[in-house]
Amino acid sequence: MATAAFLAKVRAAGGWDKYVHEPRADLLALRQQLPSLRERGRASPSTVRAHERLFLNTSLPDEVFSHILAFWRTSRDY
Repeated sequence: MATAAFLAKVRAAGGWDKYVHEPRADLLALRQQLPSLRERGRASPSTVRAHERLFLNTSLPDEVFSHILAFWRTSRDY
């Protein structure tokens, strides 16, 4: 049963590559929405300065941000 549920999640994501990269795509989407969320009071500043620099640095292109996230291993990578 667990295998069937796992395969259903992979199919729902649109394939293995999309399933594996979904957490990184979610962080990229969060980065893009974060300024608006903070303006509306839906997100507060992080206490971790590295997070603030990475997520709010508008001079850092999304492509570079995505490349940095490629080094982050999620539980889906194993």
